[in-house]
Amino acid sequence: MRQWQRGQGIVEFALVLPLFCLLLFGIFYAGMIFADYMTLANIARSSAREASITDTAGYANGYQQIRDKYQNQSLPLGFFVWNPKKEEYYKIEYDKKNSNVIVTMNAPINTNGSTVANVVNSLTSNKNKPINLQVTYTMYSENKH
Repeated sequence: MRQWQRGQGIVEFALVLPLFCLLLFGIFYAGMIFADYMTLANIARSSAREASITDTAGYANGYQQIRDKYQNQSLPLGFFVWNPKKEEYYKIEYDKKNSNVIVTMNAPINTNGSTVANVVNSLTSNKNKPINLQVTYTMYSENKH
């Protein structure tokens, strides 16, 4: 009987290791998603703050000076695609009715060349539409435009 018990630890380890690795990598990639989200949120907050104190000239040119400041900014891990030069990824607008500055950031998941991103994207309920990080930040404008 003792002869059969010698391999028991190895068999149990072989059964538990894949589950442990799945959990470990899941935590790692959730952290990557959170890091990219926090970067977008910080840029949105900073942009909204700068736009809220910008004078009429900054508003007239569509807050281009603020957009240029973050032109070379990228997400730390590249799990999502964000291009600050494109309007659909980085938009700053002024709501005249409420005197608010609204900053909207969009970053779709990077499915080109990333197997993990494709697996994460395939776990969602809508297979045809990729996962999209979206951050919207609204701040009261100190200058009336």
